[in-house]
Amino acid sequence: MIDSRTLGRVAERLVPGYLRDIPWRDLWERPVEQGKAFEWTTLAALVAMARGHGWTCSFPLLAAPNRADFFEYRNSIPRHHGARVGHSGHRGTGEHLRNEFLAAFIPKVMMSRANSTVCLFREGNAYHEVMTDLDYEERPDMVLVAGAPSPGFPRFDESSQAVLFAFDFETGMHVSGALRPVNSPTIPLLEREPEQSIAVPVLGLIECSVNKSAQTAQAQIGTYSRLFSERGREPKGVLVTGNELANLVWPNRTVPMNLSSIKDIEDAFRTAGDFVLSEFGLL
Repeated sequence: MIDSRTLGRVAERLVPGYLRDIPWRDLWERPVEQGKAFEWTTLAALVAMARGHGWTCSFPLLAAPNRADFFEYRNSIPRHHGARVGHSGHRGTGEHLRNEFLAAFIPKVMMSRANSTVCLFREGNAYHEVMTDLDYEERPDMVLVAGAPSPGFPRFDESSQAVLFAFDFETGMHVSGALRPVNSPTIPLLEREPEQSIAVPVLGLIECSVNKSAQTAQAQIGTYSRLFSERGREPKGVLVTGNELANLVWPNRTVPMNLSSIKDIEDAFRTAGDFVLSEFGLL
């Protein structure tokens, strides 16, 4: 079976500098069954294939001061659940916590071509979290959104001691608001515009799995599609898996985990990346 270290080599071939430029900690040494190395290699494949189709791809967090260390973090508002088993009484304070809040609003990847911009978020979407009143813990591995953070956002405002966010969707929708960067079990929202709860438009969802059953995979992507629906429209979900799953309703591609050649593994990820982009109309 392919291990995480091998996936790291493949990811570096897909996106030169991927391992060198991003502070991964021990991600490429962890057991491959955890799925993280597979997910991040899939993201690298998406970037590689998007570039091949004329998209300019960047990693905004790497250019943001003091925030590259948050690259592995979810695009989710930091929550502090001190009363729950498994949660310590301390998550972080001061500048670290402010940067964690800011990083939640910064996409992992920005893709631009002609007049279009698509943002890729990992394990959630902070804009969706703050603009809806939905409370959820399980999040899709990747969320694609057509649009981009408004120029100069997100940022920390010293006078109000608040994290300010704003996002311009390609549909014409604009959202903005402010949060207090504090340890809290709920989203410490100060204000948002529009004030009422609204669903934000999502282009698509991607779920990855090393060895998930068809029943589990189908149930997950179905739940995520309903969760991220907007005006009754459910975004398409695509699965990339390490095991072949039969009779799935959702579009899917397999990267066999029993491949032994680095080139064969890379080619399988490239094929999967191309397939995902095509499903979302991004070729």
